[in-house]
Amino acid sequence: MLSRPSSVRDDVFGVALLNDCKYGYDVLNGTVRITLIKAATAPDQNADQGHHQFTYALLPFDAENPEELDQEAYDLNAPLRVLPATTSGHTPARFSVATSAANVIIETVKPTRDGTGIILRLFETQGQHTNTTVFLGKVVEAVKTATIFEDEIDTLGTDCEAVSIAFSPFAIVTLIAFGF
Repeated sequence: MLSRPSSVRDDVFGVALLNDCKYGYDVLNGTVRITLIKAATAPDQNADQGHHQFTYALLPFDAENPEELDQEAYDLNAPLRVLPATTSGHTPARFSVATSAANVIIETVKPTRDGTGIILRLFETQGQHTNTTVFLGKVVEAVKTATIFEDEIDTLGTDCEAVSIAFSPFAIVTLIAFGF
């Protein structure tokens, strides 16, 4: 679950407190606080005792674009993992993807089971209707929508380098790009 950042801001600048596992934070009179450990002894005398590890960060941001905070929080909580892979000859060893909307996160990039395409899973973070463009970094043969089980649904584009997608609030969208 994505932990929402706590933040303070004026009309121009803001600062957010990001963390990877703490839910006890607040903002009062311009002071941002985070509770690192509660360590209550009742009803369990040994609750929260011992070694703890966590990460937190202070992030300055543009108050006009607070939606950037979700991507930063996601990157802190679920850092990019690069895994060794072999390609079938159809799937490229390197490529890039990006979206035009800060509130749409690319959560998964992986080859299809048969190696003929690339699966992209994206989701909307702000609870709002959003139109975004997904940039694929090169011209591909086709981009199709798919179910969460990666069964093809509709074709969004052919011989294209980008596709436009409309997201409902908090929607998860799965795409398959063929011909990388």
